Amino acid sequence: LKKFYIKKEFFVQSRDDNIKDHYDLEEVALIESDIGRGSFGVVYRGRMKYYPYSVRAIKRIKKKYVKNPGDILKEFVVLTTLDHPQIIKIYETFEDSENFFIVLE
Repeated sequence: LKKFYIKKEFFVQSRDDNIKDHYDLEEVALIESDIGRGSFGVVYRGRMKYYPYSVRAIKRIKKKYVKNPGDILKEFVVLTTLDHPQIIKIYETFEDSENFFIVLE
């Protein structure tokens, strides 16, 4: 009998479609939806369109500021494999021509 492991990273989706099809970012530019800033991007408050009571943090990273896109991919991989109460959880990622988006708890 073979062992079957269910890992957290199996459930994190990476999407190439438009994040605005899945989340309402309150027009992205509103000051109240901007909940954090860093050297690479901004964190927004987003509501799922299909479950509007579900609020998520959405980190947008502009590709033009990223020297090595592999670093962003490493962040995705690390966040998908970690499962600890004091480490933020990742739900899914999006990518378009200008940005990476990480959807977090």
